[in-house]
Formats: sequence, C-alpha cells, structure tokens
Amino acid sequence: HFPISKNRPPVTLITGGPGAGKSFFGLTLAAQASIMNKTNLIIDIKGDFIVLKSLANNNSINKVQIWSIINEDRKIMEENTGMLDPTSFSSDLNFNVVLTKQIIGDIVGKLLPEQETAITPIIKDIVESEQPSLLRVLQKLLSAREESVRAVGMNLEIYLNMEIAKILTVNK
Repeated sequence: HFPISKNRPPVTLITGGPGAGKSFFGLTLAAQASIMNKTNLIIDIKGDFIVLKSLANNNSINKVQIWSIINEDRKIMEENTGMLDPTSFSSDLNFNVVLTKQIIGDIVGKLLPEQETAITPIIKDIVESEQPSLLRVLQKLLSAREESVRAVGMNLEIYLNMEIAKILTVNK
C-alpha cells in the first residue's frame, strides 16, 4: 500500500531459475489484472509474452502494454541497450551508487566487506563523471590493484558479456 499512498505505482519483479514458472506466473498476473481492469506494463526480454501482446493488440484483453526489448533474432534491440544502466538510472547520484553496488552484488554474489569498501569509491567516481556507465565501472574493477576487486570485475565481466546484459550496459 505504500506506493499507492505516495501516488507511485507498485512494481513487481519475478525471478527464478529456468522452468520455475516465471512466464506462467507473469501471464496469470497480467490476465487477472486485465480482468480487474488494471493497467499492466510488461518488459518482455525473451519473447514469452508474444501471445499476450497479440490478445492486447486485438482488444481481447484490457490495459496491457508489452514492451518487447528483443528483435526477431532474440537479440536486444539497439535502442534498448543500456536502458537499465544503474550508474545513470536516476537523477539522484547517491541512489545510482547504491543501486550499482547492489546490482554488482546481485550479479557476482555477496561481496566481502573489503570488496564493498574498495569498489564504492570506484563506483562513486564513475557515477559522478560526465559519462557514467556500468562498462566503465567494469574497466576500473578489472584494472584495480587489489586482487579481490579484480575478481569482482572478472565475475561481472562474464555476466556482462551475455546478450541479456545489454540492457545494463551501453558504450558511451
């Protein structure tokens, strides 16, 4: 109820491993919300909601907007690269520092206290720069003197080389 009281829409993120039922659950939520005449915005990164999009386009269901960020070849469309880059996500620079640190921790796993202490100023410098980007954070992590920081960078690099990670990165 907090988002409603602050006049901000609630947000739901569904996560889970392959075959866990995320798409089915998302489709069920969207269908129920449509029946209740609630607006849905779905960012479809794999093309799982194409059926739902066709129903919305035919006016078979209400208030569903599907934002497919991939093309027919299942590649991230160029205009969507970097759309969720945490280093420039908000106008609040402190928020972007915290968000970037959280995203890195979510990707590479729990950061050790010394790693978190070492990467915070790196992230802060990049977030406050003229051209913030998660790729620039990665470059700095990989070139750090501390081995534990470079290890964070190497683990992050593996993920950021995946196609889906293009929503987090853009060459600026």
